[in-house]
Amino acid sequence: LVIADPAPEAELQLPGARREGREVVRILNEAKENKVNNLDLTVVERIGAVECDPVEILALILNEEFDIVHFAGHGVFDEKDPDHSGWVFGKDVILSAVEIFRARRVPRLVFANACFSAVIQERPAMKADEMNRGLAGLAEAFFERGIQNYIGTGWPVDDEPAVEFAGEFYRAILEGDTLGDALAGARKKILGNGSTWGAYQHYGQVNARLVIP
Repeated sequence: LVIADPAPEAELQLPGARREGREVVRILNEAKENKVNNLDLTVVERIGAVECDPVEILALILNEEFDIVHFAGHGVFDEKDPDHSGWVFGKDVILSAVEIFRARRVPRLVFANACFSAVIQERPAMKADEMNRGLAGLAEAFFERGIQNYIGTGWPVDDEPAVEFAGEFYRAILEGDTLGDALAGARKKILGNGSTWGAYQHYGQVNARLVIP
């Protein structure tokens, strides 16, 4: 399931998140068409506010069995109330980890390029250590729902290297790389393009594979 740029408000929209979502969908569909590792893939995409009805997305997650959920958009974390931290689907619509994964079966991997936005929180821009605490707290909220592997960003990333990173990462895991090796390869690919390569943090099992080659 690929969810990208879900908020309807103009000030919350992220064209780079849309490009990332479309690139992830393209890589997954390409692997499906080329029968990489004989995978039988079903790719569900919800890109842009028109396609991202939060009620429908919750129903999808609860009623289907996704191995991967990829999210690109805004995120929030409330230290005082971690259960109400999560992904932003609008100015007053936040889907928390508790709401998102009430299902008995949770994905094997959540990849969330979720920027902790000052626009959402109505406060000054967050410092790097605050963003990292927010990411760790959000990841913890998802782990409490049973997620085994969570990848998130510790600070805002640049659009183009983020798109390139996601594409390289998914190519590698579909070919059978471990999550650790796939992340290392994706970081290396964008190493010379700003600080985006260092923003991605993996919580979980570094030797886990989503696909057995």
